[in-house]
Amino acid sequence: GLSARAQYFNHDYGTANLEDPQSGMNTTLNHDGFLISGLSTNTITTNVGTVVGYVDKTGNIPGGSTFFVKGYRVRTPAPTNIPMNSRDGRVLELSANNFGIAGTAHITSGNTTYDYIYYIETDTAGAIVGNPVLYDATGYISYKLNNMTLSTSTGNALYLTGYAIVGGSNELRMYVLKSNFNGTL
Repeated sequence: GLSARAQYFNHDYGTANLEDPQSGMNTTLNHDGFLISGLSTNTITTNVGTVVGYVDKTGNIPGGSTFFVKGYRVRTPAPTNIPMNSRDGRVLELSANNFGIAGTAHITSGNTTYDYIYYIETDTAGAIVGNPVLYDATGYISYKLNNMTLSTSTGNALYLTGYAIVGGSNELRMYVLKSNFNGTL
């Protein structure tokens, strides 16, 4: 992994202090540990993917079916299905006991540049729930995902925030995407 971000399972959920980190409800995962998401690189093809895994508080990957290490390749929509380079990965324990994984994905193929923000929902064993979602970034040359958080008012929505660079002018624009857990805006 080139970089990683971790979420500790025992953060307070729904705290009144909006500056505190928000995390999931931890109702099914009754252990101390971390969920880590980072980038993985194929040293032969240089394709970059997202890896997600549980580690206990000593840094080990525990055994058993409730713990996992999974790799996810982000691809352009059908029919092209071109492997994309993912970055800026974020992971969040959802209040539905699943996990949300989001980031940005980019590839240039011929004269066409594909820029997307991706979102994947998984269950607690790491299996994908529904279908991965790509939000098209047409007109921008680069996207940066800064944060993903649960809605503090409803608890059943999430927000993706960051910035985009406008093609041609290099102007920076902030964005906010509000989605339900399956990725529908």
